[in-house]
Amino acid sequence: MNIFLVGLALVTNLLRGSPKNPSILNIQKCGGIDWSILAGFVIFALTVTYFTVHRMRNSQHLKEKYGKRLPGTVDYHGAPLAWLMFGSFFGGIVGALGLGGGVVFNPLLLGLGVLPQVTTATGMYMIMFGTFSATLVYFSIGALVVPYAMLIGSMAIIGIIVALFGIKKIIDHYKRPSVVVFVLAFILGVSAIMVPVFNTLNMMKQVAAGVDIT
Repeated sequence: MNIFLVGLALVTNLLRGSPKNPSILNIQKCGGIDWSILAGFVIFALTVTYFTVHRMRNSQHLKEKYGKRLPGTVDYHGAPLAWLMFGSFFGGIVGALGLGGGVVFNPLLLGLGVLPQVTTATGMYMIMFGTFSATLVYFSIGALVVPYAMLIGSMAIIGIIVALFGIKKIIDHYKRPSVVVFVLAFILGVSAIMVPVFNTLNMMKQVAAGVDIT
């Protein structure tokens, strides 16, 4: 279903078009048909969300009935469900901006009582589909610089492999999965500091080069 939604998001964007790449069906931008296509995609995604929650509630009920529910799972009702849906929506916005949805997903899942290892794995799964969808959309409108993406992506893959191997060694050594929480806190702290620093330095370079940043 996630793969289907990613494909549907791409088709929706191709139908609507962009300033660089017109609609494949010559649909007028910001017209009635254009907004109807976007609304249809949103309604379909919400419908999928509703039935997914309904299915997960039934599965959770059966696990509780027969004593098979695992610790650290989220309740699909009330405040936990509301936080999960709000965090997913906000994380999607953050991911679309290229900031990484993990800064939202990981603290959210940890706050809901999900186990650290499950939080990391689930966050990476959600980021994979959210980022992949945003990448396809940006590629379809001609905003993706492929050489940059290939370079950064290859280095990110190496970093992921090294980090997963290192964290596994640390957990095996200390026998405490909570070490993941401290690693996440450290990474989020570094990101919170470095992102504005790099943005400020980039703006200073642009000003020095005479570029109008306003």
